[in-house]
Amino acid sequence: MFDARHPIKNKYYFQCVLAQTELFSSGAAAFSSGLPQSFYKLLLKNPRKAKAGLKASEYKTLLDQADGVPLALAAVAAQPIPAGVAAPLAIVPAGIVFP
Repeated sequence: MFDARHPIKNKYYFQCVLAQTELFSSGAAAFSSGLPQSFYKLLLKNPRKAKAGLKASEYKTLLDQADGVPLALAAVAAQPIPAGVAAPLAIVPAGIVFP
């Protein structure tokens, strides 16, 4: 079987597919495969808050809020880092998965 969706780039979607029984029992709405990866990350973190139809940046803000980041800081964190500027290091709690 061939799948052109690039499974590595879409790993959060596939994680949601594998966990769909738990997600639906936790209050998640039905989802499709064409949504931003930030939607699927939010779905895994907080199934009730993940609603289709938002922009990727809106899902990112909801993810930041779920992580306890104040709304004002979430907006600043969403800004791209200018070229030539090193990104700051951060302490990451155990269990966080990076793409």
